Amino acid sequence: MDKNFVDRTITDFTKKIYSFALSKTMDIDEAEELAAKITFVAYKALLKADQVHNVNSYIYRIARNVYAQSMIEEKKDRSILSQLSLPKEENSLVRDLDLDRIRKDISYLSKLQREIVVMYYFQKYGQNEIANRLKIDIRTVRWHLLEARNQIKDGFLENQKETNGKKDIILSRMRQSGKLSPLPIDMSFYLYSSIAQNIAYAVYHEPKTIVEIAREINVPAAFVEDEISYLVNNGFINKLPGKRFQTNIYINKINKENDEKKNKILSKYAKLVCDIYIPSLFDAVNDLLKSDNNSKENIPLFKKLYTPKSDFNFLMWSVVTFACWKVLCYKDELNDLIKFMVKRKDGGENIAMATVLDSFQTEDMVCYEHGDLISGYSSPNSFQFQVWRFFSQFDERTKKSNNTDIFTFENLYDFMIGKIKRDFTNIDRIINLYEKGYIDSDKRINLSKMEKGKISADEYVNLVISALSADELVSKFPKIPDELISLGNEFDNDMFNIQKDSFPEHKRDLCKVMNLNSLSSGQTRVHILQCLLDKGFLKPLKKNQKLTVNMIMFANNSSILE
Repeated sequence: MDKNFVDRTITDFTKKIYSFALSKTMDIDEAEELAAKITFVAYKALLKADQVHNVNSYIYRIARNVYAQSMIEEKKDRSILSQLSLPKEENSLVRDLDLDRIRKDISYLSKLQREIVVMYYFQKYGQNEIANRLKIDIRTVRWHLLEARNQIKDGFLENQKETNGKKDIILSRMRQSGKLSPLPIDMSFYLYSSIAQNIAYAVYHEPKTIVEIAREINVPAAFVEDEISYLVNNGFINKLPGKRFQTNIYINKINKENDEKKNKILSKYAKLVCDIYIPSLFDAVNDLLKSDNNSKENIPLFKKLYTPKSDFNFLMWSVVTFACWKVLCYKDELNDLIKFMVKRKDGGENIAMATVLDSFQTEDMVCYEHGDLISGYSSPNSFQFQVWRFFSQFDERTKKSNNTDIFTFENLYDFMIGKIKRDFTNIDRIINLYEKGYIDSDKRINLSKMEKGKISADEYVNLVISALSADELVSKFPKIPDELISLGNEFDNDMFNIQKDSFPEHKRDLCKVMNLNSLSSGQTRVHILQCLLDKGFLKPLKKNQKLTVNMIMFANNSSILE
């Protein structure tokens, strides 16, 4: 960032930083020292940053991190000093371990209890003086001292058997369903730290207080207080009566047993779809191609549908996946989902979702996230094209969309209508289309030679194109049979019953809605494709087809297919 801008920003935030430091330390000297550290770190971070969309949030997060690190360092210093002050004859390993456990248990107390314990046992203040300094009733002081002693005693005796060997919970596949924030941020922005993720999971199945959370995840209560406040303000955790908190995220914990049950159910209903619906779909597409195939011999063009090199197998890979998504989705679950959506401060309104791995899994073993994505482009006067893509393990393209996708499709569209000529001025765009697999050639292409301007004249478009709109194409497909609707209702219930016990009571209604239209889900369609491969209805894909399989471009220009 520009140095002058950073200087002005730091100047504007000086008072806020000091106020933050004072609220944490409650001591003028310590606040000045902490504020200086925060200012230094924030200044360096802003200078290095290319762009910061929310400076206030950015500096606040830096302040929290610096404060947390200061507490860790202070805790280490106090531990060392306290050990040095012990009599030599008592400085045994057992006593050291006992004292460490006690100190750790003190850190799990609430903020007020920590202050009272420190003032009473370490600073040697009387109970009356503590009450005056904290402006609270002396009976409150006595109650908190008694409660703190009981908690420390319980924690010491238990020796934290349940928490010492616990691994951190890692939330993967964090995503939001619904209206996203207009800001360039996602769910991981709010749950970037392992502490935040562990807190979210600790209060997922049942609500807990801050002290209970601290003991559950084995970190000081001060850290929990900061993270809880932040997550509550942004709608990821709800504050309940009795100073308890509960996570407002739909967290799916993957486990081996459930996966095996689901795969059996998915295979069962995928085979039923293949038996009941797919044959009529193949017939409908054959009829559509016969009625429109008035093209010249050996030219793979149709008035309404195009498939590279007249490859019917490749066409059906995309048609089957698209048709099952559209036709087998017979319930309108959107209205049911809306009531679960959370309005967020960043402008979004959505359902936050994440996945937790089971002990048998590693990060790279997470089940594949199947999904549909539609990108479109319109000129100032009319709609030009729309591209549907389904991501699965059958393709070999980049799994995550990015902002350049739409420009690549625009280049492909311009290439098809002749706006991009095969000349040196367009070499970069044509190379990009080759690299993505959207155009290909029967001849072996050397991209390094293409960079010198030697471009092949034998290109062909390597994905399915429809001159019909998506809705028009769907109207050509057979409708879902009543028999499948009845089976689909059973399927939805079966999927819900397998998963419901994995979700807490307050998320089971959402779980039921999330399992509506299971016949058209991404997982089911993958099983349908595998079933069709096994039956021989579909043949394995060629290498170049894996880049563009399960893609259809809907182009509002039938002349490109003539």
